[in-house]
Amino acid sequence: MEEEHTPPDEHPVTSPAVIAARVAILARQLGHPPEKVLEERALAEASGVPQYTVASLLAGRRPPPSDPEKRFVRRMAVLRDTRRKANGRMYTHEEIAEGAHMSRQQCSALLAGERRPKARHQFDLERFFQVPDGFLTATDTAALRRCLLDIELSLLRELFERHRTGDAREPRGATGPREPRGAKGPSEPEGAVRSPSAATEKPPCLCPPLPAPAERRHRREALGLRLAEVAASVGVGVDEVRAWEEGRQEPDGAVRVRYAAYLRAASGLAGLSGAP
Repeated sequence: MEEEHTPPDEHPVTSPAVIAARVAILARQLGHPPEKVLEERALAEASGVPQYTVASLLAGRRPPPSDPEKRFVRRMAVLRDTRRKANGRMYTHEEIAEGAHMSRQQCSALLAGERRPKARHQFDLERFFQVPDGFLTATDTAALRRCLLDIELSLLRELFERHRTGDAREPRGATGPREPRGAKGPSEPEGAVRSPSAATEKPPCLCPPLPAPAERRHRREALGLRLAEVAASVGVGVDEVRAWEEGRQEPDGAVRVRYAAYLRAASGLAGLSGAP
């Protein structure tokens, strides 16, 4: 059994419970019910983490020990149940095997937990089901953290777009984990018709203000964060974060939004709409 320990150099700002608290603050600012945005069943489906473990992590408790091979089998079962074909049916072993470049016998043995998965099998299966790298192998803590960070980024996009447009209207619906059930699967039938607006819709503005380069370093150090911790959380390399702090480069797009969120994490996103 693999027991999940909090690394001694991991900052509390990256724990699922703290990220969830930030998400709840953002949800309230946007008028979304936090309990819907952070609905445990939806988080479990999106992350592949058991619902009881999601509840434990959101409460700030250490997750129970988890065997990597059993975790792989469990998450494959989640993928088959929630990432279905366009007609709502589950993918067969034959279809998965063909899409993941393996034999049917290999696929059946992996799904039953009778064979240890190799790295290339994990990679091909994640590509087939169109989930992020590491979905099948990440610890429960890491998997839920990534899911919550995606929700936080989605809410930040909405918040900054509202500030850009001055839109004060009530939101039409809550923003939470993307509901996979019923969505088109990886083998979408050829000739499927997409909405004409999908290709022409203008993406939201992702240009939140950032403090001066020297202040960026000051805020990071005030949080007790190392360059590597910020880089890992934002999804870039250490050299890029260093360049931002030295004023040699500027982040943009989704990376800029996530970087802005981490610079403001100490104050729980208070003053997010004000001057940096």
